[in-house]
Amino acid sequence: MRAGLLMLVLMLLTSVARAETAHVSINQRMFELGHLPLIKVNVVADSEDMTRLEFIVRQQGAAEKLMVQPINRYMVLLLGIDEVTDKQAELLVREYRINRWYELKRLPLFDTSVPVVLRSNRARVFAEQIPTESPQVAVSTQALENKPIENKTIETRAAPATVVSSKVMPPPAVQAQRVKDVAGQPQSEPQSLGVPSASQAVAAPGPQVKTLPIASREPGCMLDFDGTETLWRVASRYAQSSHTHVYGAMLAIFDANPKAFSRGDIRNLRSDAKLHCPSSSLLESYGDKTAAKEKFEQM
Repeated sequence: MRAGLLMLVLMLLTSVARAETAHVSINQRMFELGHLPLIKVNVVADSEDMTRLEFIVRQQGAAEKLMVQPINRYMVLLLGIDEVTDKQAELLVREYRINRWYELKRLPLFDTSVPVVLRSNRARVFAEQIPTESPQVAVSTQALENKPIENKTIETRAAPATVVSSKVMPPPAVQAQRVKDVAGQPQSEPQSLGVPSASQAVAAPGPQVKTLPIASREPGCMLDFDGTETLWRVASRYAQSSHTHVYGAMLAIFDANPKAFSRGDIRNLRSDAKLHCPSSSLLESYGDKTAAKEKFEQM
């Protein structure tokens, strides 16, 4: 009798473990052969915890674990930084159960049955998952820009963080010039400290105020962005030309363009954004890849 009950319990536990993820399939492949992986995947599971699932692109001689960005309860967006050059590449899906990883499914990426959405159709897809900026925020920002008295109030509050930051971040020549400028101006003109406008102070999160005193933008330089790409894709392209790593490039782009992100979220790049190139000094401040990656993952 006891042995029968034990067998029944084991069978129930096994069936529950196997039923955790009921369905996984590719919803859309959003890239072509030879490009970075970008895939929308359907997931039907008992749990909303996506950390139990692992998505890996396997191709000839290489494998890459993809980043997972939830879209809704039953769909995720997968992104990678290694180009897929093997037409036989597969998406390997694994699930963590009972102290080990189990393989759930192998999905061919370039099978003729896989739905494909390429660049011309991707704007609509990204618009579904990127929230637009609240109209109330836009109105209040415009109102602040039109009121010089309020501008001065906000900039005066930001000035202490600016002075502290200028002692650490800029080169000595820049620091000396700023001290000279401050000494020559009355206290009632905080704009001479190089503090951003009211719209930038409102749109950017608090910690970003410390990085803005650096010359955050490269004059006359704009990044290529068509409104359908992710920040990761833009930063990956920019990192190659700037000889830096993708995490530093993402953080620098975010700091140089605070109004380009909805609600100050680095993962919500607006489709109508105009991206300015970060300055070399801003890129250098994120030269440590490990520290930059840790900061990005905490945002």
